[in-house]
Amino acid sequence: MAVPAEVNYKRLLRQNIISNSSVLVRKSLYQKYETPGDDMHEDFACWLKILRSGETAYGINEPLLIYRLSTTSKSGNKAKSAIMNWHTYRNIGLPVWKAAYYEAFYAINGILKYRKLR
Repeated sequence: MAVPAEVNYKRLLRQNIISNSSVLVRKSLYQKYETPGDDMHEDFACWLKILRSGETAYGINEPLLIYRLSTTSKSGNKAKSAIMNWHTYRNIGLPVWKAAYYEAFYAINGILKYRKLR
């Protein structure tokens, strides 16, 4: 999948395309929007809050890391990951109807993405 040159808040709501392992972010922004909580995707919540404030993320379409999939990782269980994604949307303040709308994108993107890996 090609990485977009720029990512804004609305684009990121549809799918978390920012890999936490490859992010460079000003420490002050990270500290301001850091999101603790073990029942959600904390990094995704942080990126959404930063981009909602008007910042833009920029992508580099080069492999910067090797990502290993594990069924025992925090997001390896897709049902648990979907629940965590829901909690992320609710944590950033999306109303239920809007969280459900974007959760549908999450489910569809997940099916398409992981279907190719089997």
